[in-house]
Amino acid sequence: MLLHLGSADRLLEARERLTALGLEHSLFPDRLTFEIRADLSIIRPAELEAKLKDLGPVEQVRSRTPLLDAIKPGHEVLVEIPGGEPIRFQNFSKNPVWIAGPCSLDDLNDIRSNAERLSALGVPVLRGGAVKPRTSPHEFQGIGRKGYKLLSDAAHGHKMAAISEALSEDDVEEAAEFLDIIQVGARNMQNYSLLKKLGKTGKPVLLKRGAGASLKEWASAAEYLLNEGNQRVILCERGVRGQERELRYTLDLAGAAFMQHRYGLPVVIDPSHATGTKQILEACTAGSLAMGFAGVMLETHPRPIEAKSDALQALPPEEFEAIARRHLKPRA
Repeated sequence: MLLHLGSADRLLEARERLTALGLEHSLFPDRLTFEIRADLSIIRPAELEAKLKDLGPVEQVRSRTPLLDAIKPGHEVLVEIPGGEPIRFQNFSKNPVWIAGPCSLDDLNDIRSNAERLSALGVPVLRGGAVKPRTSPHEFQGIGRKGYKLLSDAAHGHKMAAISEALSEDDVEEAAEFLDIIQVGARNMQNYSLLKKLGKTGKPVLLKRGAGASLKEWASAAEYLLNEGNQRVILCERGVRGQERELRYTLDLAGAAFMQHRYGLPVVIDPSHATGTKQILEACTAGSLAMGFAGVMLETHPRPIEAKSDALQALPPEEFEAIARRHLKPRA
């Protein structure tokens, strides 16, 4: 972004304002033109221009995420469910959305019992992986696409929404048929063919941040969904690679807050995958809710010792219930 001062007399005023706005800037030799690193700013381009235009003409640089830039603050993603009240994902909402369930689906009775116990606590969205991207091909890969309908039937039976991951383009048709929200996992954040196909469905999509992805790469992935005409996009922070070895990943709440303020799409926090440590999940959940994120996603399993994936971070029913009773607000 370039700011062309209308008068050299306003040079000091311009510097003070740019500094107050937290903007990296440099002055051209003519001492009338500032180059501003608007791409690094938490302030939206249109808002920046409005705050600076009295100093002189503002020249915008072409954005790589124009559709995302155009999303208004307070953007809401509405999820309809059969026979139930719609679920609203929105930052700074009085009713942040809770998503809970096992990492992967296994026994049918567990799916139904999960839905029953979670709905009784007021959790509106039931999660469960049907197709699983595992580090090793010898690990449990999920029960397959049949899980979409099983999860959906269990969720809808308790007026909950169902969310699960579409692992490949081949999964999209059945995922769109049965699921209320389709998840893009961290490993697939930059699978652009998958993003394009999901964008065309018009279904709500929860886009997880890749473990090694920058904020700009995450934003650009969301732009692919928006470019297909789908504004029903929810971002999900699930941890990035850090220096720690004691934790599974580093929960980047600051980065998530930047996305929340800069772009306006709802942001959900997944502390289960981010930390891999159930003893600190309540603290991370409370912090996420206090920061005004649109929701949280937690893993819970009726018998963690029998879970076929992520057993160590899965909350048993009594521990999840204790956290929910302290932090989950009754839906208005």
